[in-house]
Amino acid sequence: MSVRGNPWSSRKSSSFLVNATLWAADRSRRWIELAGIDFAVFRVVLEQRVRMGTEAKFGGQPGAMTVGLGMILVGFALVMAGLGSGVAALVTRQPTLWMWIGQGAWIFMLTSLCVNYFANVLLDPSDIGVLASRPVGDRTIVGSRFAEVLLPTALLALCAASAPTVFGAFTLHPLGALVAFPLATLSSGLVVLAGMTLVVALALRVVGPVRFQRVMFWLQLAAAISIGAGPQLANRVIPMGTLTEAYSTHPWLAWVNPIEHHLALYALLGGDFESRTLTLAALVFVLPVALGGLAFALLRQDFIAALADRGELVRSARRGFRPSLFARVGSVVCRSKAARAVFGFTLALTRRERPYLRTVVPMAATTLVMAVVLTRPRASGTAAPMLVAGCLYYLAILPTFVYGVARVSEHAEARWWFDALPFSEPSAALEGGAKAILCGTLLPIAAFACVAASSCFESLAWRDGLLVFVALAALDCVSARFFMRKIPFSTAPSLQIHYRDLVTTFAILAVIGLLVFVHWLSTLHFAVWAAALALYAVAFALGWRALARLTPAP
Repeated sequence: MSVRGNPWSSRKSSSFLVNATLWAADRSRRWIELAGIDFAVFRVVLEQRVRMGTEAKFGGQPGAMTVGLGMILVGFALVMAGLGSGVAALVTRQPTLWMWIGQGAWIFMLTSLCVNYFANVLLDPSDIGVLASRPVGDRTIVGSRFAEVLLPTALLALCAASAPTVFGAFTLHPLGALVAFPLATLSSGLVVLAGMTLVVALALRVVGPVRFQRVMFWLQLAAAISIGAGPQLANRVIPMGTLTEAYSTHPWLAWVNPIEHHLALYALLGGDFESRTLTLAALVFVLPVALGGLAFALLRQDFIAALADRGELVRSARRGFRPSLFARVGSVVCRSKAARAVFGFTLALTRRERPYLRTVVPMAATTLVMAVVLTRPRASGTAAPMLVAGCLYYLAILPTFVYGVARVSEHAEARWWFDALPFSEPSAALEGGAKAILCGTLLPIAAFACVAASSCFESLAWRDGLLVFVALAALDCVSARFFMRKIPFSTAPSLQIHYRDLVTTFAILAVIGLLVFVHWLSTLHFAVWAAALALYAVAFALGWRALARLTPAP
């Protein structure tokens, strides 16, 4: 049934993304049915999921950014990233560098997008409560989720391929650039999506439906940390000469590297018809199909049961809320019994709420790597003190994201139980929540980074580390007055992107620049350092006292 012929379809269902997705699905019906998917059910589920996605907003409130605008911004970022490959083609006129830079940036950004967004789409249980009791196959559910992210990936691939293709057509082999790079970009996108689906299928087959959600959650965290911190670590630990030598001495590495397949396709279009080139070029088309087919072949028949399983809530309740070392801090830093109660409640949920952990843990790990590992010298020598301090001040960007995600809970429908808590003043709840985030997340991260940097680098004196820590603590405390004005973990999950978040980010970057400038002044004389330390300490004390007088946001 077509969308226009459905009398129950709303006018919003005629959006471009919905119609384009359904048009592509109708044209691929034969291939979809060959995968063992019930096409009629697949089409209905796909339509509803794409429609819900396009009608949603990032933040779900007035002034929030629509999903379409968010995709446009991501596409613009990919176009700008592709300019690097285009410039490389203009300057060097070498297809190897042109392909490596363009495809490397595209694969990296798409992998990051898969880990942080597309994987959540694949594992989204929002419609499983309805579908679990219907005669819907597991492959149909997985296929609908895979198709949901396929069209956005194709559109983003078009953005990523635009600049390298245009520049390459004028400086390299025209036919090779106009054909090879777009096909290579689309092939890379399919490989990344198929690889993500294969990981999900393998995890379900290995651990079963009971532990599936927990394993996938920690796999997402590990992947997000690896994407953020891995390149920085590899850049410092593994010399580039070692990689070049290993690649030249082991030709078989080209068979497992998709970028080498893309270069072979370019060479084939340029007139190279050697057997090795033909075989590598064929992998551009074979590899995505092989990975996707393997993923669907390994998929067990309990994917729906794995998404619908709520056994983790039972196990979590059995573990209880045992007081930790950080929880004992609440009895010291909070002024009232109500504030101490909310402190313990908030602190416990910072270790349990998945949206919070999924955002804070990778961001904290990546930021710590940038603050400590990034400043390690590649060769013998010492890092510049200001470079180390500047990377530490980058931690100042954490509070806005941490405070924002601390409002979100997967179980926000149970927020009515706050009415039963023993407090009558909202300021007590806000105080306990803000101090729990500070003492349980932000201040320990800042302290660890400053101590680690002071211990690792001889060029960073202990007083520099102390100044950075007090400055970050003051900024974290002052930021809580603006961002912690709602009861923690009481808002339904949504993509927390808002227009004002962009303004806040630029403002924080300006503050970081100011802090780095003050730190540079403190290195000129001890008196300047003492004055800056005293100023930050006063700001921290005033900000800490102001936490007891927080008022709820309207």
